[in-house]
Amino acid sequence: MKSIIWILTLLFAIGLAVGFAMQHYGIEKSDVVIGISMLGIAFILIPLFLYYRYQGKDLTKYSFRHNPNPEDLDKKEEGNSSSKENE
Repeated sequence: MKSIIWILTLLFAIGLAVGFAMQHYGIEKSDVVIGISMLGIAFILIPLFLYYRYQGKDLTKYSFRHNPNPEDLDKKEEGNSSSKENE
Protein backbone atom coordinates (compact mmCIF):
# COMPACT_ATOMS: atom_id res chain seq x y z
CA MET A 1 0.00 0.00 0.00
CA LYS A 2 2.82 2.37 0.86
CA SER A 3 4.47 1.88 -2.52
CA ILE A 4 1.16 2.48 -4.32
CA ILE A 5 0.75 5.76 -2.46
CA TRP A 6 4.29 6.82 -3.37
CA ILE A 7 3.79 5.92 -7.03
CA LEU A 8 0.50 7.81 -7.22
CA THR A 9 2.06 10.81 -5.47
CA LEU A 10 4.85 10.90 -8.01
CA LEU A 11 2.45 10.47 -10.94
CA PHE A 12 0.16 13.28 -9.80
CA ALA A 13 3.12 15.56 -8.98
CA ILE A 14 4.56 14.93 -12.45
CA GLY A 15 1.12 15.58 -13.92
CA LEU A 16 0.92 18.92 -12.11
CA ALA A 17 4.44 19.86 -13.20
CA VAL A 18 3.71 18.96 -16.81
CA GLY A 19 0.43 20.88 -16.68
CA PHE A 20 2.10 24.02 -15.35
CA ALA A 21 4.90 23.70 -17.91
CA MET A 22 2.30 23.38 -20.66
CA GLN A 23 0.56 26.48 -19.31
CA HIS A 24 3.85 28.37 -19.36
CA TYR A 25 4.33 27.53 -23.04
CA GLY A 26 0.74 28.40 -23.91
CA ILE A 27 -0.59 24.94 -24.75
CA GLU A 28 -4.39 24.90 -24.55
CA LYS A 29 -4.84 21.51 -22.86
CA SER A 30 -2.80 22.52 -19.80
CA ASP A 31 -5.92 23.21 -17.74
CA VAL A 32 -7.17 19.69 -18.43
CA VAL A 33 -3.89 18.11 -17.28
CA ILE A 34 -3.80 20.22 -14.11
CA GLY A 35 -7.48 19.47 -13.41
CA ILE A 36 -7.11 15.72 -13.84
CA SER A 37 -4.07 15.73 -11.56
CA MET A 38 -5.93 17.68 -8.88
CA LEU A 39 -8.97 15.40 -9.12
CA GLY A 40 -6.69 12.39 -8.78
CA ILE A 41 -5.11 13.88 -5.68
CA ALA A 42 -8.46 14.78 -4.13
CA PHE A 43 -10.44 11.63 -4.94
CA ILE A 44 -7.80 8.89 -5.16
CA LEU A 45 -4.61 9.82 -3.31
CA ILE A 46 -6.03 11.46 -0.18
CA PRO A 47 -8.60 8.70 0.57
CA LEU A 48 -5.96 6.00 0.06
CA PHE A 49 -3.56 7.85 2.34
CA LEU A 50 -6.19 8.31 5.05
CA TYR A 51 -7.20 4.65 4.85
CA TYR A 52 -3.55 3.59 5.13
CA ARG A 53 -2.83 5.88 8.09
CA TYR A 54 -5.99 5.13 10.11
CA GLN A 55 -6.03 1.41 9.44
CA GLY A 56 -6.30 -0.51 12.71
CA LYS A 57 -6.64 2.54 14.98
CA ASP A 58 -9.39 3.02 17.54
CA LEU A 59 -11.38 6.04 16.43
CA THR A 60 -14.30 5.60 18.82
CA LYS A 61 -13.00 8.22 21.26
CA TYR A 62 -13.47 10.84 18.53
CA SER A 63 -17.22 10.25 18.15
CA PHE A 64 -20.14 11.77 20.05
CA ARG A 65 -21.40 8.33 21.04
CA HIS A 66 -18.35 7.87 23.23
CA ASN A 67 -18.72 11.31 24.82
CA PRO A 68 -22.21 12.71 24.25
CA ASN A 69 -21.53 15.99 26.09
CA PRO A 70 -18.46 17.77 24.70
CA GLU A 71 -19.02 20.59 27.18
CA ASP A 72 -18.08 18.18 29.96
CA LEU A 73 -14.63 17.81 28.41
CA ASP A 74 -14.00 21.53 28.76
CA LYS A 75 -14.97 21.42 32.43
CA LYS A 76 -12.75 18.39 33.07
CA GLU A 77 -9.80 20.03 31.29
CA GLU A 78 -10.27 23.23 33.30
CA GLY A 79 -10.36 21.23 36.51
CA ASN A 80 -7.20 19.31 35.59
CA SER A 81 -5.30 22.45 34.60
CA SER A 82 -6.23 24.29 37.80
CA SER A 83 -5.22 21.32 39.94
CA LYS A 84 -1.89 21.10 38.09
CA GLU A 85 -1.26 24.78 38.64
CA ASN A 86 -1.78 24.38 42.39
CA GLU A 87 0.95 21.73 42.60
